[in-house]
Amino acid sequence: MDLIDDDPLIDDEALIYRLFTRDIPPDHYIASEVDVTTWELMPYGRFSCITDGGGNGPGIWHTILSVNVFGNGTDEAFAYARELDRIIRNWGDPGVAVLPGLGSVESAEREQKFTRVGSVEVNGKNVTQYLGTYELTLRYQPPTSP
Repeated sequence: MDLIDDDPLIDDEALIYRLFTRDIPPDHYIASEVDVTTWELMPYGRFSCITDGGGNGPGIWHTILSVNVFGNGTDEAFAYARELDRIIRNWGDPGVAVLPGLGSVESAEREQKFTRVGSVEVNGKNVTQYLGTYELTLRYQPPTSP
């Protein structure tokens, strides 16, 4: 029996990561995880996606994107948060955030503006954290045949 997959899963994390790495400044970092070397790479962003179970039409997914920004002090962290906010909201413009064979961002809305969470001393740095959330609509793009 052949299985029909009329609503395949989107790799939301890979889509968002590739868009970020395409669009952020080269001396900034972002990932979906934090490890012990993170504090040496500031400014640093960490993101996570919560994507619904589908049912929005074939290939359409609604995602809540949470982004944490860490910087050496408030000024550095806020400047990176402002840059990421601009990048994410820009993805909602038609044709801006399309990665063939993976997916696209069809809309991007700020749900919660970046807000300072706190500061802590880490390895001699005054690490300041900001958190922002966005509501995205993603569209699955099937891989193209060679």
